[in-house]
Amino acid sequence: MDKTRRAQIRSRFKWIEEGEKCSKFFLSLKKSRSSGNTIHSITKENGDEVTSEREVLREIHKYYETLYKENTDQKEIIQRCKNFTQSLNIPQLNKDQKDATEAEFTEEEISVALKAMKNSSAPGPDGIQIEFYKMFWPDVKEKFMEAFRYSQEVSTLSPSQRHGTIALIHKGKELSRNLLTNWRPICLTNADYKIISKALALRMKKVLPSIIHENQTGFIKGRNIATAIREIGDSIEFELINHKSEAIALSIDYSKAFDTVSVSLIQEALKLCGFGENFIKWVRIILTDRQSNVRNGGNCSEYFTLERGVLQGCLVSPMLFIMAVESLAINIRQSDKIKGIALPQSTLSLKILQFADDTTLYLKDEIDFREVLSKIKVFSLCSGLQLNEKKSKAFDRVRHDELYKILNSIDIDGKDLRIVRNLYWDQTAATRIDDEISEYKPIKRGVRQGCVLSPDFFNIYSEMILRNMYDLRSIRIGGVNNLCYADDAVLLAESESELQAILDVVTDASIKMGLDLNAKKTECMTTSKNADPPRAI
Repeated sequence: MDKTRRAQIRSRFKWIEEGEKCSKFFLSLKKSRSSGNTIHSITKENGDEVTSEREVLREIHKYYETLYKENTDQKEIIQRCKNFTQSLNIPQLNKDQKDATEAEFTEEEISVALKAMKNSSAPGPDGIQIEFYKMFWPDVKEKFMEAFRYSQEVSTLSPSQRHGTIALIHKGKELSRNLLTNWRPICLTNADYKIISKALALRMKKVLPSIIHENQTGFIKGRNIATAIREIGDSIEFELINHKSEAIALSIDYSKAFDTVSVSLIQEALKLCGFGENFIKWVRIILTDRQSNVRNGGNCSEYFTLERGVLQGCLVSPMLFIMAVESLAINIRQSDKIKGIALPQSTLSLKILQFADDTTLYLKDEIDFREVLSKIKVFSLCSGLQLNEKKSKAFDRVRHDELYKILNSIDIDGKDLRIVRNLYWDQTAATRIDDEISEYKPIKRGVRQGCVLSPDFFNIYSEMILRNMYDLRSIRIGGVNNLCYADDAVLLAESESELQAILDVVTDASIKMGLDLNAKKTECMTTSKNADPPRAI
């Protein structure tokens, strides 16, 4: 593959006609992406700023070497895992499924895995891409299978297959580029490693639906997060209307989840679900003795060992991760001390929903809340996962008087409206930092984060803002001229003047309702080269 084609692939510009030669546009786009993912300065934990190229690379190496270092003895982790899962009823593979996952990998199976892989993926340290293996597979398959079987025999991959290069991707322009926590590490591995991981992923893909509960919707064929969202709505409505009771929704996010999950927990989870020794051996092979360096701009750090975590960018990593976190979900679902919220037309209750590492817990009361936190604490000790307390959405600027008027206008009145008023009447709150609690202050506005009704209240509240623009003539896609998700909104227009008119209406209505547009997080996308951003942005 010539340099022109490689530059096109690195530019991530997918709409390339076959045979088109590389232009200045492709090269500049590649350069732009490269510079956009380069760290020029780092703010250390003590507040000092590092700016020299060499020092920046050294700090990056130090950070990721620490991140991937396992600080707990493996035997201790295994014992904690056994204690955490010892009384659980865990779904297992049936005999046919176990035999299928245990069988020796055949040349035909590896060929199927290769053909299923996408072209134009970023290469690993050796620079060889998947297209090479696809084109020359008849010539290299015997040598590949020979090396594959030798790795199984000696229980380790070759040095080149165990090595990767971490490319850093910034998580979002609203986040500081100087903090390494705001960068996502994507490990670029060699194509021969990717083929092995793809073969393992295809085997897991067939059996996961039978052993992973339907409450987990991430990375499992045939499952959709929309179904989970509908289930949430039905359950909350059933609980509040029929049982006249309160409920708590607790959304948790793990910090650097894929990078810190325990390898021992993954292997224990596979054993508990009935995977055989041969398959677990292959998982152990790809997760053992791994090394990587980190690329920043055109420079690479020294190599370091990856003692924990699953590689972001590895094809089997998401499936291994959900195997690990399923043990927490099972523990919560089977706990008699956690009641959850009732499911419509069922004797069961909803306690947890997951999308990979994003977890939402549905709890009956404060007793449920304390019990869940206790289980999460124990799970953290055996998984290596730590809660990220900073990730949450804010619904704190809703004016209560306006909310009551809106609810009354949609026929929520009388006793029902009094219940809503009681939720927010005479509220006070304090701020806790570490072990110090501030003075309690009255809450004049906002809907409480963690309250299951708050998202619905906010949607009703913000709908009154967007309703003001419905009569405006603007572009419609599928019958709508705006898209909303909680407090995020996308407005559609055919021209600058049209968009300006919409923004003027939304801005005026927002001010009236006590909400402010966040200019730093507002983006304007246009197909016109010469368009100026609207005045409100």
